[in-house]
Amino acid sequence: MNRDEFNNLVWLIGQVAEIQEFEVIGSNAIHAHLPAEKITGPLAVSADLDALLDRIRKWDSVLRSLGPLSTYAKEKHVWVDIVSEHTAPYPAGWRDRQVPIRVPLEPSPVVWCPDLTDIAAAKMGAFRPQDKAFVAELLRIGELDPDLLIERIGLVERVDQATLDKAAEWVREQRVAFGRSTPVIEGADRTPADCGPTA
Repeated sequence: MNRDEFNNLVWLIGQVAEIQEFEVIGSNAIHAHLPAEKITGPLAVSADLDALLDRIRKWDSVLRSLGPLSTYAKEKHVWVDIVSEHTAPYPAGWRDRQVPIRVPLEPSPVVWCPDLTDIAAAKMGAFRPQDKAFVAELLRIGELDPDLLIERIGLVERVDQATLDKAAEWVREQRVAFGRSTPVIEGADRTPADCGPTA
């Protein structure tokens, strides 16, 4: 999913559901943190936007209009998955670290996205090949502090300790492979990513 596709889905969710704010999780929440040109390769594979809409009044309207079986999904090849806070295991306290963004389509709802390190830690809790590819790319381009990621992996809830230990060791191996202890985090002091149209 590219930036324009993300922006359009966010705007459409607000219109269809008639809501002014909502939360997203999963791979495409990285649009809150990275410039569009960095979301390529393993970071751009996911075609679904995981939106926490299970408790809103018009969730079924969103599913019919924008879900995986919708006409929109067939035409645009991206869609909305309606999920709950229990769909994916995140580190304890992740909601306290969420980042709010708006997209450049009016009226834009406020979208609450997890912290980038929490997104990566949740991926490590799943620890599938595509999750490792996703996190490896973030480490490669210097967008994650591996020490902080290892710390957050230890806080991931509802995942067995053996998996978390394996994930933490994998991150240590990546840190050695990339030849640095802690990468330079580009734009670490920046405000949330501008989700404007791509060039």
